[in-house]
Amino acid sequence: KKIIVLGGEVSDLGRAEALQEVKKFMADSSQHYITTPNPEIVLRGRQDKKLRDILNNSDLALPDGFGLKLGAKILGQELVNRIAGADFMADLVKLAAQESWSVFLLGGDRGVAEKAAGRLKAFWPQLIAAGFASGGEVRKENGQWTASDNHLIDNINSSGAQILFVGFGCPKQEKWLYDNLAKLET
Repeated sequence: KKIIVLGGEVSDLGRAEALQEVKKFMADSSQHYITTPNPEIVLRGRQDKKLRDILNNSDLALPDGFGLKLGAKILGQELVNRIAGADFMADLVKLAAQESWSVFLLGGDRGVAEKAAGRLKAFWPQLIAAGFASGGEVRKENGQWTASDNHLIDNINSSGAQILFVGFGCPKQEKWLYDNLAKLET
């Protein structure tokens, strides 16, 4: 179930339902992407059509923030659920460890993704951390969002990762993923 808050579609699912959707995604051969818009991101999408389209076309747009529930209520809609992005990532990593799905962590300053992978493995030792990278500088070039790491796509693809977490910050992460999704094998 999706509802619209200020032009942004959000999925009204609980955590367990969202994880069931991920299991369905993993069982098919299509690519899927999940976003976690908060009120600031939804407002930004009102001014940025590309971001709004990316959010509205995501397979799941999990509402991250009480403000979206409040906004929906003010607009006469009911948004029952909200799922903080960080909480959902933890849930998804736990599920990936249980299901033996491999993950790749992308983003942050040099060493951050590696440190995050180490911490996640400390919590879930069976997690398959297929790889990690900072990605370097993320910028728009010739109408496409790219990373300064020229081998990034090849490294992600050769890692064999089944799930990619992108943490460049909004809107870079959404735009980079959207512009590069077709090149990714995950």
